[in-house]
Amino acid sequence: MHRFYVIGLLLLGVVMIAKPPFLMKVVFPNENSFTNPQEQNGGYDMVGYSAALGGTLLTASNFVCMRRLRAVHFSVLIFAFSVSSAILSAAVVAAMAEFR
Repeated sequence: MHRFYVIGLLLLGVVMIAKPPFLMKVVFPNENSFTNPQEQNGGYDMVGYSAALGGTLLTASNFVCMRRLRAVHFSVLIFAFSVSSAILSAAVVAAMAEFR
């Protein structure tokens, strides 16, 4: 039960930091302080919100895997996670096709 409480707090923290405009309009319908230029253009930065949420979930899965694989030497785990992160990052950048 304690783990679900922590997971909920972490996800709530991600939402509070990101302050997605579509959610802030629902929570605070009378305030205009949450408007930004992207919202006026009609587009939201969903890539940023997805990256924040995905980073949280991947970090949590990293901790779970590290605890399950206690018998494996830590340098092997760090190397394996680094290589998999590099491959995943390269795939996301290639899929987004925006090299700036």
